[in-house]
Amino acid sequence: MGHPTHLPQRRGHRVDNAFDNPERAARQLGNTREGAKTYYIDVPETVPDNRAVLEAWARGPGAKM
Repeated sequence: MGHPTHLPQRRGHRVDNAFDNPERAARQLGNTREGAKTYYIDVPETVPDNRAVLEAWARGPGAKM
């Protein structure tokens, strides 16, 4: 289950993901929106869409994008 201090982080992350609402997660945690986002809500890092390049690489040499 993890360390007991991780419970607020998991709870905040799940509420934010379920409702896409950091204010709701902050209220659940008894925190401000900024505090919840800083300490409890995991914001995944986004990367550019590189599928075309990777799929061409997977097909092998000479493949077109």
